[in-house]
Amino acid sequence: MHRIDLGHLNHRFLQFYGALCLAQFCNSRGIRSSCIEQLIWHLCDLLAEQNLPAWERRGAGLELSGRGDDLPASLVQQLDSKDLAEIGHLVELVVEIGIVDMYGTTTKMPLKLAEKCREFLHLRGGAVQADLGIDVDLEGPSNAWGNPLAKDKFKIYQSILANELG
Repeated sequence: MHRIDLGHLNHRFLQFYGALCLAQFCNSRGIRSSCIEQLIWHLCDLLAEQNLPAWERRGAGLELSGRGDDLPASLVQQLDSKDLAEIGHLVELVVEIGIVDMYGTTTKMPLKLAEKCREFLHLRGGAVQADLGIDVDLEGPSNAWGNPLAKDKFKIYQSILANELG
């Protein structure tokens, strides 16, 4: 399996990578939840988002925001304590990829967080199949955030995510 160099991805693609990691982890554990799927799709939307602050505000309003809030009751009732702890940790890592540099200086933190997501899966015996389908030549990082994807290209990545979600 090809292991992509995350250092070549802009922030948008790092966020997409994180969304795929979350989807893959949930699939491997048999976790199905509308609040998790809603968050994953929101994270994917960053690829084509024109207005970064509006995207960030929409994420803050989700039932599962990944910003230190308690996990939704529906999720707490569904999962055992180990899965809850792990999903809570991974959700916060993944969400932080897209917001850590939103309003400040560009740093390497989005990359470090994406690498932590990769390691999280690896330590739990997961193969990072989320690497498959990310074509780094499609949208090179013209800046740290990169440019929003055109609708036709965005649909390609929506399809990749839909396949991960099953």
